Amino acid sequence: MGRPSKRSGAVDAALQQSEEKYRTLYEAANDAIFALLVVDDILRFVECNSRTLEMFGCRRDDIIGKSPADFSPPVQPDGLSSMRKAVELCNAAMAGKDQCFEWRHCRLDRTQFDAEVRLNCINIAEHRYLQAIVRDITERKKAEQALSESERRYRTLFEGAPDAIFLADPESGLILDANPAASSLLNMSHEKILGLHYAMLHPLRLQAEAEAIFTDHSHGGGRPARTTVIRSDGMEVPVEILADVVALEGRPVLQGVFRDLTERERNEQALTASEERFRNLAENVPGLTYICLNDKKHSVIYLNDKIEDITGYSKVEFLEGKINLIDICDPEYMPDILPEKDRATADKRPYRVVYRIRRKDGGIRWIEDFGVCLFRGDQPSLLQGFAHDITERKRVEMKIQQYQESLRSLASELSLAEERQRRRIASDLHDNTSQELALTLMRLQDIRERTGDNGGESLAEVCDMLRKTVESVRDMTFDICSPTLYQFGLEAAIAELLEDKFGVHEKICYSLNDDNMPKPLSEDIKVAMFQSVRELINNVIKHANAANVTVDMIKCEDKIRITVKDDGAGFNARRLRSPEKSKGGFGLFSIAERLEYIGGHFDFQSRLGRGSCFTLEAPLDAIEE
Repeated sequence: MGRPSKRSGAVDAALQQSEEKYRTLYEAANDAIFALLVVDDILRFVECNSRTLEMFGCRRDDIIGKSPADFSPPVQPDGLSSMRKAVELCNAAMAGKDQCFEWRHCRLDRTQFDAEVRLNCINIAEHRYLQAIVRDITERKKAEQALSESERRYRTLFEGAPDAIFLADPESGLILDANPAASSLLNMSHEKILGLHYAMLHPLRLQAEAEAIFTDHSHGGGRPARTTVIRSDGMEVPVEILADVVALEGRPVLQGVFRDLTERERNEQALTASEERFRNLAENVPGLTYICLNDKKHSVIYLNDKIEDITGYSKVEFLEGKINLIDICDPEYMPDILPEKDRATADKRPYRVVYRIRRKDGGIRWIEDFGVCLFRGDQPSLLQGFAHDITERKRVEMKIQQYQESLRSLASELSLAEERQRRRIASDLHDNTSQELALTLMRLQDIRERTGDNGGESLAEVCDMLRKTVESVRDMTFDICSPTLYQFGLEAAIAELLEDKFGVHEKICYSLNDDNMPKPLSEDIKVAMFQSVRELINNVIKHANAANVTVDMIKCEDKIRITVKDDGAGFNARRLRSPEKSKGGFGLFSIAERLEYIGGHFDFQSRLGRGSCFTLEAPLDAIEE
């Protein structure tokens, strides 16, 4: 045998070193590398590196000899059969056309992942192999999907934004894209907007201003700017621009948001006009106009110039919080003012309060305050109102009230004086006229008895006439003034009154109920109560058409209470609460005035067809008691 040459040994060593390098690279590769060979007409794995085992989650024995179909789902993401698509790709590679494609693989546990596959045909010895290099692109797919979703959301916001959005090249100033709102703002199609220079969006007179705004925004950090754009029809539209440089598809782009200010400026002008009208009105009304917070102090936000005339304090003192509206109110009226405002606020209605204030110079002023609470959402926020000085009116009202009280006192005094005069006349009639007539009647009867039949008939007629005269005088005496009232008291006088008034009326039944408690009364109160009951009884007889009348007399602590009830026709009590509301109500009004003068009280309830109930109260005489 011949000895191997040195050259042959060197070749073998180089070949071995080359194979070791290849094996090192093969095993250290970050991608899965495997070889496939057609065995029994089926393409099978015959070799793979370690990365393949990691990627497919298997051991070497789990993959060698298996078909790629065992590590693929039945259908690829494009809807094609994995088996059919794999055959087409492998045939193309075997034909010498290298293939590069994305593939959905399965691990041994059947979880799926996306991969990028490079497939080519290699010849080793007498066999043709398919070599596959597989790279897991799951994370890349997620990033692409996230990017796609982000772009979709951006495009949705871009297309659906209510404000106009322009994308422009910060270097050239040419418009790259615009949303539908931009087309609406300029009254121009999307195609015509693309490629325009930003200066074309503005009127010629504003070119320098537009260039300054664009330059400022192009360098980033530009503030919102107000300017004007011009529509395709020549109409100018005020806008506010907010712009900044953003990265889009790897390049800087100036994104500008143009907000149409037409409606805002219209509203601002309307608000300015409204405020001007309000100030003109507020400053010229003959009183104080205010707006304050709905807090404990009623902290002032706005006051007109009348504040100093009314309070003596300057407007500045209120606006700076040195003094508040609540501080100058008379504390006596605070329990009425704040609750009424709170009730009005809760009911969401205007309020009206009258109170006194103390001026800076110490003077007192009466104020009538009309206001309403303004709400912010559901929360009461501001109090807005109008207040005017009613000091002079109050002075006149108090004088009128004093005059009215004087008139009431005079009327009551006249009534009592009339009653005293009635008593004197009644006494004269009873003590003189009635007795003289009675004595005359007795003498005539005596004469008649002594004369016998001579002139007896004539004397009988005279006696009968005289007897009727005596009865009439007695009735007249009772009508003028009840002697029983002074001799036996109020209870006996009312009992006599009921007997006298209802005794002749067979259709009216009456009852008098007395608790028999002592009821000491002064003479004036006796007279006032008797007159009132007599007037009520007369009204029942004249107007009520009643079948039953009940009078109750009871002692209630330090008062006497008399109740007169009937089941008659009744009346509209609401209309008779004051004498001005009905012609027939003056009698009840006079009773109320009479009792009020003596410290008593009068009330009544009645309904049509349901009868009436009258209640009289007067104080008992503590001295007599």
